[in-house]
Amino acid sequence: MKWLARLFALMLVPCAILFFLLAAMDLAMSRAIFNADTYRAALSREQVYQELVPNLLSIMVDDAHNNPQHGFPFDLATLSERLDDDDWHTITADLIPPTWIGEQVDLVIAVIDGVTRGQFGIIDQPIDLRPLKNSLTGPPKEAAVDALLATLPACSDDEVATMQQFFSGGDLLMPMCQPPETLYDAAASRISTWIESIGAQLPETVTLSSLDVEAIDLQAMNLLVNINQQGIALLFVCPLAILSLIVLLVVQSLRSFGRWTGGIIMLSGLMVLVSLLGLQAITLNSLTANWQLADAQERFIGEIILALMRSAFLSSSATLLVIAAIFFSVGFVLLLMSIYGPSHDDNASAALHG
Repeated sequence: MKWLARLFALMLVPCAILFFLLAAMDLAMSRAIFNADTYRAALSREQVYQELVPNLLSIMVDDAHNNPQHGFPFDLATLSERLDDDDWHTITADLIPPTWIGEQVDLVIAVIDGVTRGQFGIIDQPIDLRPLKNSLTGPPKEAAVDALLATLPACSDDEVATMQQFFSGGDLLMPMCQPPETLYDAAASRISTWIESIGAQLPETVTLSSLDVEAIDLQAMNLLVNINQQGIALLFVCPLAILSLIVLLVVQSLRSFGRWTGGIIMLSGLMVLVSLLGLQAITLNSLTANWQLADAQERFIGEIILALMRSAFLSSSATLLVIAAIFFSVGFVLLLMSIYGPSHDDNASAALHG
């Protein structure tokens, strides 16, 4: 019957390693996903602003192309071709305040932190839109329009003719170029009026609850966080229970105890390192897939997701390395025990001589 017990114990070994791996992965990913520092690292104020502002123009172009009913009065496709990211940053530096963007990033992080801590009062905290509203309706708007027209190339003769028809009421899109002096004031006024209309539609304040973010939804997410934390403990208990069963089945001495348990824990540490390489491959594949996205809005969202993935990967990698180090240390000690500890024969001999 010993061989049958040994065979059953060998069958349990992969199960123990799998549960150790799942527990390590779940712990590492949970510490990354439910940690506000992960989002602070990924959604840094400067990074979000640098990625958001250039993509706004591309998103507007795509929206104008896909939804003509939105009625953009300008040839945005030409505008996106004539402005690079640096130009767009310069033009919108005052129009979309970087500090205001940073405050909204902090708000998103605070919501995530509230979910993990069970604090949901932030959904009723007012979000101040006045800095953005004032920029779109005040002097920064005029500065942005002047900077835009100064950056654009001079209008060709055809574009001047099209612009004249546009101002005469023709059903055309206004060319985005630097108009001659006779049309400059009209072009600047039309762009300025359009920007001001956007700012006029914005309320001074808004709350997350008014944007259909309900406390009950955040509470449900918090419940999932708590369930996951309990699940991590259960995942670590399962392999320990399997190890105990293996010990009962085949261990007859301190040496065999160290050999079986040490080997299993060392293999678990090795699998944790392999999974770390797998996470790195997934992150790289996601980066490649994002490069292939054609839609500007999808690319922008993809860039944010990739930033989160990179931050989560760095955080979870540190946790996985610590877990692997613990597994290897414990496994090494147990294997040393299998070498220097008394065997079953030693115990039997000691019993006879006693």
